[in-house]
Amino acid sequence: MKTRRSWPVLSAVAVVMLVAMALFLPTGGAASPRAAAGASPSGSSSCRAIHVVQLNQTASSIALMYGITLAELVSANGLADPNHIYVGQQLCIPGSGAAPTNGDLGICVSGQVIDKSHNGLAGLRVMAAMEGNPGLVVETDAYGLFSFSDLLPGLWTFRVEVPDSWEAVTPAEFPVELAYGHGSCYAVRFKLNPLGCIIATKVDANGYPVQNWKITAAGLVDPEGLTDPTGTVRFDGLIPGDYVISEEVPYPWSALTPSSAKVAVHAAMADDDCARVEFKNELQPTTCITGFKVDDQHRGLAGWKIFTKPASGSGPTFTTETAADGSFTFSNLTLGTWTVWEEVQQWWTPITPASFQVTLTQPGDQCVEVRFKNRPPDLCAEGYKVDEKGIGLAGWTVVAYPESDPTMQMTTTTDPHGYYRFNGLGLGNWVFEVQHQVGWTPINTDQVKVNITGGNYCTQVPVFRNQSPRGCVEGYKRDDLQVGLAGWNISLQPVGGGQSMHRNTDGTGYFRFDNLPMGEYELWEEMQAGWAPLTPTKYLVSVTPNDDGVCTQAEFVNQQAPRDICIDGHKYDTYGRVGLPGFLVTAKELATGNVLNATTDGLGYFRFGGLNPGKYEVTVTEKDGWVAAGPLIQVVTVAWPPKLTCTPVDFYDRQSGTPPPSQCRYWHVVQDCQTLSGLAAWYGVPLNTLMTVNGITNANMIYVGQKLCIP
Repeated sequence: MKTRRSWPVLSAVAVVMLVAMALFLPTGGAASPRAAAGASPSGSSSCRAIHVVQLNQTASSIALMYGITLAELVSANGLADPNHIYVGQQLCIPGSGAAPTNGDLGICVSGQVIDKSHNGLAGLRVMAAMEGNPGLVVETDAYGLFSFSDLLPGLWTFRVEVPDSWEAVTPAEFPVELAYGHGSCYAVRFKLNPLGCIIATKVDANGYPVQNWKITAAGLVDPEGLTDPTGTVRFDGLIPGDYVISEEVPYPWSALTPSSAKVAVHAAMADDDCARVEFKNELQPTTCITGFKVDDQHRGLAGWKIFTKPASGSGPTFTTETAADGSFTFSNLTLGTWTVWEEVQQWWTPITPASFQVTLTQPGDQCVEVRFKNRPPDLCAEGYKVDEKGIGLAGWTVVAYPESDPTMQMTTTTDPHGYYRFNGLGLGNWVFEVQHQVGWTPINTDQVKVNITGGNYCTQVPVFRNQSPRGCVEGYKRDDLQVGLAGWNISLQPVGGGQSMHRNTDGTGYFRFDNLPMGEYELWEEMQAGWAPLTPTKYLVSVTPNDDGVCTQAEFVNQQAPRDICIDGHKYDTYGRVGLPGFLVTAKELATGNVLNATTDGLGYFRFGGLNPGKYEVTVTEKDGWVAAGPLIQVVTVAWPPKLTCTPVDFYDRQSGTPPPSQCRYWHVVQDCQTLSGLAAWYGVPLNTLMTVNGITNANMIYVGQKLCIP
């Protein structure tokens, strides 16, 4: 099994981090023989030490620490499964003598390399190196154990060579500071995780390998590669799981086996553990198609594009251009039925079909011959389709037919400039008409008669003109009893910006916006004090073409809010004037001493209702991490009778460490549907002042997410 040849050198920062991550396993926990006398877990007096299991220790590492075999440790403690020991468990260390220690002349380090199931990994190279000293290399034994002895004190780097198709779960290299007097050997551990592999082969119908064939794998990772001279491609280092292996079958090959296969990738200890798949293909027999492109005088036409593809639709499309004599050839075509067609150049008229099918039955060089024949441009008529502004309209269908025979119809479509043209017309009167589109109103006639007389130029058809579609939005503003509400302001604005339009509802609550271009609009109502909405206060409406004059419908419904003696307000962050939730607000009635509590909601809003007339002391309780940007206590007076709105009280904070605003009271982040004039009214700032401070020259040009200084 190959090993990686290079290892990254860890920085000093990485050294500190790795040590902090406890890659160096804790040791200790072994009681001294004196302290352990008569304390054998099994009741035997043959224990030379009692070891208390520490975090991350294994039975194998403990046995290695005391210089005994794993079997001796298992036998002395009656362990049913050496992989199941727990922190704090007391283990008998059999034999006589003291536990291994670091001597005065050298230091020892022991450890183990294990997989994710905590099985030892044999035959792996482990290296120890100290700056200024030659490196040491050992190989793990059958249990994955290794050790270094007679090491000098100082900072040592330990690393394990990670085999291909394995990944390091713990770092493959880390530092350990060694010192005299540690007591027992330093214990370290490396943990590796086996990855999987896929071996795919590609052969032809005779079993011979095929090179440079693209193979892809799709799963937890998506590698791809080309087959080598042996027809093999290999994907290593795969995370175990299910993968779909696919081949790209180039033309003119065909698959003899499925071109994709699902395989299960497992941890691969060797090549025999790799998932395998084989693809087999055969090269199909081929032949050719040849032909000519000519005009009505049988003269060859150069530079015309000719196409062919399998009639089944599954396969490549081939393209060629005719030579100077009008000839063309398609080679290397598989047997079967092919569709062959030409790209008819503008104003030319096909005499033979512009598309047909050819069936290829005999392989070899005897090509099947075909021919395309076209008539060059001759008698023609042309014109335009435009809107009320003279702008060309694309995609309109125009029909032409001889007045004497309406069944001989020719059809074309206007180009992006509204232009159209008919070729191959005969002499005499022709009728030209444009097909109606919904919502468009003819400005002049949709049908004209034109006499085709011939000449050096096309006959001009009078311009067809149409008025572009216009629509309307209408609706009602009603209360919860379906009674119309007069005098409410309803606004409409195109999505993406544009001029806002406003209408006031009439005595029945009706409103209407006319002469609207097609598109998406935002429609909203301006709320009035004392009313609560029962329907959304804003809609997205579409104005679409129709021939019936039907408007897009909308309705707003509100109900009167009950009148109440109340106090309400918000807890705001001074930056952006955003509400702060979860703050405790109290209202103390000064006449009686009664205290009411409220907590700000997600918008920072609070409310005290059903109050007695009189004075109230309203207090907000601060939270850690916030600094008051205004008074924390405010005294307000509420009186009878109830008003349409509550008496307002607002509190302001800023986050600790945030500098207080200089010329700006607040920073406001513009939200959807907000206007500069509305924000000026909300903050009580003149519109001109707000524009000047923020360098705004057009009050209608602000955008969502824009930060505004509120002076």
